[in-house]
Amino acid sequence: MAEPRTTDQQKPAFQGNGCEHRAGQSDLKSINFEFLRPHWNELASLAGFAETYAHTDAVSALVKLRTFGEQLVQWVYGRLRLPHLPRANLNDLLQSEPFQVAVPRVVVSKLHALRIHGNHAAHGDKVTTKSALWLLKEAHDLSKWLALIGVGISQVVPVVAIALEGSGNLIAIEQPELHLHPRLQAELGDLFIESALGDRKHQVLLELHSEHLILRLLRRIRETAEGKPHRGLAIDERDIAIYYAKSDEGRTGFIKIDVDKRGDFIQPWPDDFFEIDFYERFGNAR
Repeated sequence: MAEPRTTDQQKPAFQGNGCEHRAGQSDLKSINFEFLRPHWNELASLAGFAETYAHTDAVSALVKLRTFGEQLVQWVYGRLRLPHLPRANLNDLLQSEPFQVAVPRVVVSKLHALRIHGNHAAHGDKVTTKSALWLLKEAHDLSKWLALIGVGISQVVPVVAIALEGSGNLIAIEQPELHLHPRLQAELGDLFIESALGDRKHQVLLELHSEHLILRLLRRIRETAEGKPHRGLAIDERDIAIYYAKSDEGRTGFIKIDVDKRGDFIQPWPDDFFEIDFYERFGNAR
């Protein structure tokens, strides 16, 4: 996305890749957010308003961006069926454990920025065009994230629901990462750690093809070994078991892949399953 324009009210605040547009139309279409409209029409309109008036009415732009963030959060809660208190405000929704497990930290941070600066604007605090333009870029990042995970997120609804309900159950899930953006695949790793080692104490059995999810588990093992467990939840190499399923002449066998206390694979993966990570860790070793 190019740098913001310093233009008048009748032009959008910044130029990106999108359809040609003349600002000031009653529908407040946007150059940068129209890709949202087929599935999230209201979000596209809110962002279009903020984009159009960022230079001339930063207060209104920031208030609209806060509403944009609030509606995006409500959409995620609804689609994932995340539990929440009946009268929870936006800050409560962003701080809730189920939301923080399901959504990348950087996304939560950007949503907080929209909330905080939007609140300042709504309460009459001094705001600037610079802040409006920065938050437009944050909203654009959030929009791209939403577009990337929008289809896959509906697939993960039952996964999140099962992981966050009950206690002491055996949970078996086939390809939980299907159709998910790689970042969200990694976040599933944290969800399953919480499900197994948190208060719920589930046993989790996964059949998957996602190196992103497995690498997140290894990262959390490494952080625990360094004395910095994620959200205070310690996990070590004894808490996971990884098996590689290999077919040979119509028969399937299982090869155990060991992990050390630093979160590293002890032996290489067969068949270059972890091709990129394999070469990073083992070089040319076989």
